[in-house]
Amino acid sequence: MAKISIQLDVLNSAEIVGKKKGRLMGSLAAFSLSEKKLKRKVEEEICQEIVAKLRENLKQVFEEEGILARLRITSKA
Repeated sequence: MAKISIQLDVLNSAEIVGKKKGRLMGSLAAFSLSEKKLKRKVEEEICQEIVAKLRENLKQVFEEEGILARLRITSKA
């Protein structure tokens, strides 16, 4: 079985929260959570998005190419 590994290290978690939630909510989130916890939550959300998009896109490509395979994509932070 072949494996692919992806590692993610977000360097600007406070800025990401600010953009996604708005400046006020981003400031509150950064203030209420430690930088480490905020970074972990942002990385978890990004990983979930990556997994969802991979599943969707790979399923479509496999169908188009006639590939029969079991695909297991997981995320752990």
